[in-house]
Amino acid sequence: MSVTAISIQQNPIQNPATSPQAELQSLIKDVAKRCLIELAVSLAIGTTAAFFTTSSLHQMVIFAAISVQTVSNAALRLADALASKMPECKETQWIRSASRYLCTTMFAYLTAFNAQILIHESGHALAATWLFQNANPEITFTPYLGGITRFSKTHLSSWGEKIGKSNAILVATLMGPACALLVSAVAIAVGYASKRKFPELGYYLIGVGNGDFVAHSAYAMAALSSSPSSQAHDYVRLKTFGIHPIASTIAILAIPILIDRVFNETEH
Repeated sequence: MSVTAISIQQNPIQNPATSPQAELQSLIKDVAKRCLIELAVSLAIGTTAAFFTTSSLHQMVIFAAISVQTVSNAALRLADALASKMPECKETQWIRSASRYLCTTMFAYLTAFNAQILIHESGHALAATWLFQNANPEITFTPYLGGITRFSKTHLSSWGEKIGKSNAILVATLMGPACALLVSAVAIAVGYASKRKFPELGYYLIGVGNGDFVAHSAYAMAALSSSPSSQAHDYVRLKTFGIHPIASTIAILAIPILIDRVFNETEH
């Protein structure tokens, strides 16, 4: 009696958790989570900015820009995530670098720029309240273009009397750019400090901060072609106090360069 041995070959069972469909779902969930976090931050900033404008058109522009940013950044993040799953080559590296840069840039100029305008104008308002009695500062905000802070300079406060009216006006003028650039400098420093552990947050903070320095330097240079009577322009007014717009521009651009150098030297 002979026994025939039967060999049964079984195909390896694929783990559902590591299947292509599961990986794609996980990738999409991660992209969606990051997009929702960005959208929540953008809506908070946009809603705050909308309170400072009485124009319904301006409010529509703010939220339309956030919509464009959200859709664009969702597509860019998805491209970055898909490229990360492909074999590494020059093309995938370029896609990932471009996606990250464009995401940061879109957020910096379509959301964060409005926040930086409000911080700038709040600096003027705080200084006016500190240095003048019954200053009653009022901020007029135009999305993506700028703002203006009007206040009464009739009566000095006790602090204002100590430095004199002329210096009080100088300090109130300086406090707008100073507050915005201080916040941006801190954002850049925190971005460099955190980008290893939280890469996306780090790139966003660095991009937003650098964007503000570029915007303020352009604002300072615009004073060269502005009329001397345009006292609503901070750097035109500073020019009357002896601070030339070119000197302001150089000082502004030097700050992020120094921060970058400090952190690069620390890393090396």
